[in-house]
Amino acid sequence: MVHFPENNRQRDEAIRRLAFDELLDYRMLTGLIRDKNRKEKGIAFRIHQDVMDAWMAKLPFKLTGAQHRTLGEVLADMANPYPMNRLVQGDVGSGKTVIAAGAILAAVQDGWQCALMAPTELLAVQHTQKFMELLGPTGLRIGQLTGSMTAATKKKVKEQLLRSELDLLVGTHALLEKDVSFAHL
Repeated sequence: MVHFPENNRQRDEAIRRLAFDELLDYRMLTGLIRDKNRKEKGIAFRIHQDVMDAWMAKLPFKLTGAQHRTLGEVLADMANPYPMNRLVQGDVGSGKTVIAAGAILAAVQDGWQCALMAPTELLAVQHTQKFMELLGPTGLRIGQLTGSMTAATKKKVKEQLLRSELDLLVGTHALLEKDVSFAHL
């Protein structure tokens, strides 16, 4: 009926049915992925709410209701014993980075290291600066690893990482190099 409808009503109904079928397929697939993830073993992070509250109180701005709700959802997912499958979406300036910072702080407070990969070196540098601004006051040790760094600088960063001297490593695809090893990622 989509290709050769007899009238506009048939065409509209066929389009609506195709849209419904696509949404149903998508929902079923995401449900299967969620069920599969819940069977996999993940890390159940202990969320230190007192640390999170103190960090939020010291931010140079107050989280919006949506940011607060989203961070709460992310932290609740992190407390579960299976892998998180979540997409945080929003316009530039909507607060995605502060949500990531909160998740990173929660993981580090539970004894883990974190990595954040950016698609370009410029973005990696910008993220490093932003995370230093958002998380530096908490004492988190933040490093950066990009392809254009000198071999000596890369070696130093990789050694710091292995010795647990860095809590967060921000970088480009350089994070995926074979000799990049975390002590407790």
